[in-house]
Amino acid sequence: MLRNSYIHIPSVSYGTEKKIWDSGIDSWDSFDTSKLNLPKLKKNHLKKFVDLSIESLDKGNYSFFSSLLPRQEHWRCFNDFSKIAYLDIETTGLSKEHDDITMIGVYDGSKVKTFINGKNLGSFKKYISNFPMIVTFNGSCFDLPFISSKFNMKFDQLHIDLRFASKKLGYSGGLKNIEKQCNLKRSDETDGLDGFEAVRLWHRYLKGDDASLKLLTKYNSEDVINLEALGHIVYDGLKEKTF
Repeated sequence: MLRNSYIHIPSVSYGTEKKIWDSGIDSWDSFDTSKLNLPKLKKNHLKKFVDLSIESLDKGNYSFFSSLLPRQEHWRCFNDFSKIAYLDIETTGLSKEHDDITMIGVYDGSKVKTFINGKNLGSFKKYISNFPMIVTFNGSCFDLPFISSKFNMKFDQLHIDLRFASKKLGYSGGLKNIEKQCNLKRSDETDGLDGFEAVRLWHRYLKGDDASLKLLTKYNSEDVINLEALGHIVYDGLKEKTF
């Protein structure tokens, strides 16, 4: 979908993008200014940014797109960058000022890496810098601001927040509810667990219950693995709806 997009080009509105598509120019590779009924200056501007877009994507320059694409349109890049971090955090509460991160799970499409407070949490910052794209559920409101506060870091990656992206397709509720709507399964051990139970599991672990940490890790891992499946469902649905 990214190669079909023009909304990231400065001064291009959704109406202009649709006008380009309606002119028969459905991708950067078929871009032809002679088909556009636009002022010459506008045509030259579009051509310049189309060429820059092709070059940036070929070089894997994700920051070019993360800085220009409206945040709600980052989903368009889903299939264009091979390294995606499906991310979810567990915390002791909802306040980034007073509560702590207990665990961060990152799924790269093949394996889950878990960062645990008191063990390897400090290595998360370097690890996540290797990914051009992050996918979360409600991460723009919770996960990423929480991490930014605790690690004193900023994210410049493309970010798809599936909470808001899925809402465009009519899905509602939290991640577990949307998983059920999409027939995404969880294990018997974690089915029915929620964020409040995750806090209790962490406190049990701190009291010496290693089995609680194992269950919390499994719960978090299933979160991030299901984000990939949901990401594909949402991307396909939004592409059909938009293009």
